[in-house]
Amino acid sequence: MQLSRLIKEAVERGEIRQAIELLEERRREIAALPPDPSEAAAAVAVDRETERVLRQALEEVCRELVHSREVLEKVEVLLGTLSVSEGRGDVGYFC
Repeated sequence: MQLSRLIKEAVERGEIRQAIELLEERRREIAALPPDPSEAAAAVAVDRETERVLRQALEEVCRELVHSREVLEKVEVLLGTLSVSEGRGDVGYFC
């Protein structure tokens, strides 16, 4: 259960790579459990919740990256417009 908490904390801090590494460690931990069905089922349930939290964090990061790219493209267009309007004629002057 300790690893699950560490994974959630890493996600909350935005440390996605660390969270993924901890998730892999958690999976190895679960694989090493004795074949007690009740313990294994509880561990898998916690693991699924942790994976859901990590997936949500990754989706948010992806949305932010897409938004950042869209903003960058708009800025490049504006800079290109400025360079043309200043008589430079070179759209990539500022880029």
